[in-house]
Amino acid sequence: MNIQTLTNKIQKDSILNNLASFFDNEIYVVGGTVRDFLMGKISYDRDLIVVDEDAKSFSQKVAEFLDGVFIPLDEENKISFFGCPEYCLLHLPPCIRGKQAYTICFA
Repeated sequence: MNIQTLTNKIQKDSILNNLASFFDNEIYVVGGTVRDFLMGKISYDRDLIVVDEDAKSFSQKVAEFLDGVFIPLDEENKISFFGCPEYCLLHLPPCIRGKQAYTICFA
């Protein structure tokens, strides 16, 4: 998979599109999400870096926006976690629903 294919996959992702359409923050997809996309695998989570806002406050906003659960993981390094099984039920294909809770990790 080349960079253009990766870019297209990110742009077509419903989770990332919902975040991008609602929030105007500078957000980067990183980590295992990029790896899974490059390998052509289904990614059950999204690893994101928020540049222009504190990750904790941003993930609290996302939790409210998606009606999920905000969990601070590492206060010192400002890493937060968001989990939303309901969002998984609404937006993931039936073949993988319920197999793993949908998560987003912010740093």
